[in-house]
Amino acid sequence: MVQTERPVETTEKLRPTLSDREIAVLQGLIEGLTTAEIASGIRLSLAVTERAKQRLALKFRVNPADNRFTPAVVKAYLCRAITEAIDSGLLTTDHLPSRFSASLNVVECEILEGMASGKNIFDLSRKLGIKVEAGETHLRRICKKCAVKNVFMAVACWADG
Repeated sequence: MVQTERPVETTEKLRPTLSDREIAVLQGLIEGLTTAEIASGIRLSLAVTERAKQRLALKFRVNPADNRFTPAVVKAYLCRAITEAIDSGLLTTDHLPSRFSASLNVVECEILEGMASGKNIFDLSRKLGIKVEAGETHLRRICKKCAVKNVFMAVACWADG
């Protein structure tokens, strides 16, 4: 497959361009697929697909000086990538709930909005004055209320809604 780069349009500063492979990875995430299922679907090894997720996280990190790449940080940056790709029309969201109708409380809204902008659950929990475990519980409740498989799908609903 030939890798073509498509710029992600913006009114702010120039956003990173996304390759077809990166778009396929993001699309798989918002379809609720595991990394193994995404790898199989785009005919890549699991290791190559994981590296693609890491590269996406690098492209969409909030602070370029931030070199933390824990799973929570990578998840947050992938959420930001999803939000920006949806805003640019690069991802298909037809499979998502038709409207974001979940009744989220104020804390859940702040967490979901923060994740969509690339903030990780550790920083969000600290900002909200709650324990990280409570923040993670809020993420699980958000997914349950939105009837989605993962936080990537919830962020996609938020960005699309």
